[in-house]
Order: sequence, then structure tokens, then C-alpha cells
Amino acid sequence: MNVIYTPEVWYFLVMLLTFVGLAIIKIPISVSLMFSALAGSIAFGEFFPLRHLVEGGFGYIDTILVIGSAMIFMESIKVSGLLDTIAGNMTIALHKKPTFLLVLLTFFIMIAGMITGSSTATVLTTGAIAFPVLKNLGLSKRRAGSIIAMSGIYGMIAPPINLPAMIIGQGVDMPYIGFTTPLLMMTFPLAVVTSLIIGARQVKPVDLEEFRKSREREPIKGFAVYLPLILMVILMVL
Repeated sequence: MNVIYTPEVWYFLVMLLTFVGLAIIKIPISVSLMFSALAGSIAFGEFFPLRHLVEGGFGYIDTILVIGSAMIFMESIKVSGLLDTIAGNMTIALHKKPTFLLVLLTFFIMIAGMITGSSTATVLTTGAIAFPVLKNLGLSKRRAGSIIAMSGIYGMIAPPINLPAMIIGQGVDMPYIGFTTPLLMMTFPLAVVTSLIIGARQVKPVDLEEFRKSREREPIKGFAVYLPLILMVILMVL
């Protein structure tokens, strides 16, 4: 019973209640965790632990930079029309081969997760653009959403960016090297099998007239729109 009255337990309860309270009022989880840590520090008598917050964040500065820059990059190429152009041209070229198009759309959706390491970014960028195409293939909203959700998970795991592996590597001072082949073998075959199980029996050739009507704008023509993606690939290879 004496364990209940130890100071550490009270500090923990302060942090837990702070986190739960903020989560209930819809504060983002990451922000809630930060404020719960601050509450625990104040309860302990340390008040605002600036050094710990800075040192803790800078321990993962390269991962933070990867996430931040990748999210900006994905939003930029979405606004520029590159993602819309790729999805549109791919659909027009393969509208008579629905099964093949379904698999390629799965890979297309995964791209955002592969670059950012975030399944959320996948759903909001490439997933949002691929959804109308999946509907034009004859899939129901539920099946289209299932493919986008699973592609987001596979994209998050696939190389070149796998945030859990990067964070674990940083924690044990292990370089993020040699993960490409194992992660590819773990994700791409499963992504193909999953998309075929969910949608192969329901897909049908795309009606181009209906597809063009469902799009907000026609694919942007020209080579310049592809330059950011080409530059990214060159830099990653180098």
C-alpha cells in the first residue's frame, strides 16, 4: 500500500490525467504528450525543462527534418498538379487493363508513405487523388477506402523512409543502412496481393468520358511538372 503514496506515482498520475484531459478535448496526441511532460516536470518542481525538451528533440533532429521536408515536398507536388497528372495519364493509358491499373494505383498511393514515412500523408495526398480513379474502376467506397488504408500502411513501412526503423536505429546508435531490400520484400508483394484480394473481382475497364467528368481538371501537360520528382530521385541516388 505504501507504493501508492510514493512521489513518483503522483507525478505519473498528474501526467496521465493531463494527457487524457487534453486528448478528450481533441488536442493532437503529440501536443498532449508534450504538455503532460511539462505538467509532470512542474509537479516535480523542475518547472519548464527547456534543456530536456531541446536535447530530446535534437536527438532525433534528422528524423524530424525528414518528416517536415517530405510533408512540404508532397504538398508542393500535389498543388503543382504532378500527382494529378501522373494518376490521370496512368488511368488514360491503362483504362482497358483494370487489374494492372489497380496494382499500379496501389504503388502510386504508396509513394507518399515511402517518401514521408507517414500513412496519414499517404491518405491525404496520393490516396485522395487515387480515390476517384478507384471508384471509376468499379470499386465501392468501402473497398476503395480499404485499398487506400492498406496502401498507406505498406507505404509507411516501405523504403526509402521507414520512421520506426530510423528511430530504433538512432536509439541504439545503428546506421540506417541495409534496410531497402528487406523492406521491399516485406511490402510490395503484400501490397499486390492485398489489392488483388480486395478489388480484383470488382474492377472493370474505365469509362474515359465518365472519368474526365469526375476530374476537377485535366492532367497538366509538359515536362517541367516532373522536375521536382526527378530531382528528388537523383539526390536520393547520389
